Amino acid sequence: PRTRSRARRAGLRIWSGAVALLRMLGGGGKRGAYLPRARLAAAGVAAGLVAAVAAAALLLATARAFTLALWEESRERTAAAADAYWECISEELADGGSDEADRASDTHPRPRYSAGLAARSDGALAVTHGYLYDHAARAPSWLNDTWLHGVGADELTWRRIGPSASAARPSARYGASFARASTHDSAVLFGGTDGGARFASGTTGYRPGNEFGDTWLLDLASGAWSQVDPLFGDPSPPARQLAATTGDCGGDGVCIFGGLGGERGRVALADLWRWDFARATWTLLSDGGDNSGGGKASPPARFASSMCAVSAGADAAEGGVSGDDAIELFLYGGAGGTAPRGTVHEDLWRFSLDAAAGLPGAWVRLRPAGASELGGGRAFATLTTIGAGGSVDGEFAAILFGGVNKTLPMQPNADAYALVRTRGRSRLRWVRIPTPPPDGSVAPWPVFRHSAARDQRGDLVVFGGESSRPYMYHNGVWALRAPLAGVLSLAREAYDAPRGGEL
Repeated sequence: PRTRSRARRAGLRIWSGAVALLRMLGGGGKRGAYLPRARLAAAGVAAGLVAAVAAAALLLATARAFTLALWEESRERTAAAADAYWECISEELADGGSDEADRASDTHPRPRYSAGLAARSDGALAVTHGYLYDHAARAPSWLNDTWLHGVGADELTWRRIGPSASAARPSARYGASFARASTHDSAVLFGGTDGGARFASGTTGYRPGNEFGDTWLLDLASGAWSQVDPLFGDPSPPARQLAATTGDCGGDGVCIFGGLGGERGRVALADLWRWDFARATWTLLSDGGDNSGGGKASPPARFASSMCAVSAGADAAEGGVSGDDAIELFLYGGAGGTAPRGTVHEDLWRFSLDAAAGLPGAWVRLRPAGASELGGGRAFATLTTIGAGGSVDGEFAAILFGGVNKTLPMQPNADAYALVRTRGRSRLRWVRIPTPPPDGSVAPWPVFRHSAARDQRGDLVVFGGESSRPYMYHNGVWALRAPLAGVLSLAREAYDAPRGGEL
């Protein structure tokens, strides 16, 4: 009925215009007006043209209205089929400076942001390091504790792991790179910062220029840390914090991109490095290239960006590589310029390489459909593949969650978007995943500086972070149950949407 009403109104408007035109040609519509023969002929031709245009417009309007109505119904069915919902894995205890919050360190990790998160092969989650403001002490607190959650099939509890206080471990810090490869039950930690706290005990402020450049390995079974000292002459990334990080970077690899470092810790970086677990070495994949137009393009320098790795296999996109160890890195957003006031990027880049063959790879900027839906880019967000994490028959999906659209003031997001490539489509697209409103009970609060990983079910898992409304730090664990098949269906519907009706 609504479609018929719209079509009727459109037809009436067209008919009124035709009548007005005829009156103008006929002398203003006065009774008994004289029409010369030529003027009468012109009026007849004009009337015929107007009638034809009106009929065509009416048919087009009706067809479009019915098409949009059918597509809207189909989209609703597809959204229901996606069956996406948030599941609270571990309730959180917000940090408000109360005694209860202070006692949280005895039973589970304290609220924090910019922590490290990795999922073991048995599904247990490892959380380490991070930052919070200690309200009881009225001072910032950089952390270096390590926790496991979900140890055992039915045990959904936290357990603190790690060496004694006298044993070697990375010093307290936040913003470090932390990830594992699915072929190992150990994770690598690199960089981060403590704002100068290691040099001035009891410091109450953050001082830039105190980034770390050390590399550590964490045994996710025992909680033991071991520092990796590069051999003489072996390359290693310069000190930094807030680098984009992803695991499964070509077999036994972890990749990091950019971050903040350099002079006084305020310089955004643009280099790409790969850690090889088997060889225990770092390799420089890209030094930042040339963005002046005289050389190969690469992402401009940035920090707090998001990155994921997709094993390409035989299904690499055009311009990529293929093979068992071939991967595609996708880098999105982040903040560029001088910290803390940086410009938030909204560009998407792909880096393709074959780790086994030692091919250097290259950056290519992509322009996915649906990018305008994200509202101007994201910084301090996470981008995590779901499902098996690779490309199957040319298809994959990665979830972008949280983050901010501008650096100051920081108003985080709670929506989830999927970066998707479906079969037969060379162009990627963003598609919004329908989820309940964020209220802290059925969905996580809008957060940024949170941590994310892919669990053993292939789902996105989120820990911690910071929110502004309400202003608080978090230590809850949430899982986005969004089946890969449903997300791909949403993307196909968006590809097939009529013009003007994109998701």
